Amino acid sequence: DKTVVMWKNAEGRDIMLYPFYVKLRVVDMKIWPNCLVFCSARMGQGDLYIGDSDGKISHVRMDADVKHPRDLAPTIWHTQTASHVLGVTSLGAEPHEGLLLSISNDTSVKLWEQASGVTKKSLKNENRCRFNAMCVNSFQQEVFLVDDMGWLHIWSWVSERLVFSDLILQHGSDP
Repeated sequence: DKTVVMWKNAEGRDIMLYPFYVKLRVVDMKIWPNCLVFCSARMGQGDLYIGDSDGKISHVRMDADVKHPRDLAPTIWHTQTASHVLGVTSLGAEPHEGLLLSISNDTSVKLWEQASGVTKKSLKNENRCRFNAMCVNSFQQEVFLVDDMGWLHIWSWVSERLVFSDLILQHGSDP
């Protein structure tokens, strides 16, 4: 239905075996959401980033002090010229540095500045296929990427280079 629904525990049922949940917010995306990541600023507050099937990333500011569920229109968070060409398939965050990472069907990974939505760095897959998994390693300031051909890539956003790339899964074989 092209929405993202946020839920919270109903009051008084926190310790029950099956707590009851009530809607906190309904975000009408007007396009299919593909992925999301939540970056917590402090207890009860943070930012929700939602990647969609058009290659855009939307932003919703979250605040636990909201008393009533309500519909919110998400804001397009980044500049249109820097967006992905095809759908965003995964989002990852590095909250200590204020960074957001995205992979897309357009065979690229992008590094964004959370505060402004500006693209800081971008990398195209040399295998000319899409990345289908991503894991952020905050300690080493790297992102692990796996593509459709079975290659593992490790990209350092500090040195802006590919640190490691190797075939880890042959097509048609078990891991």
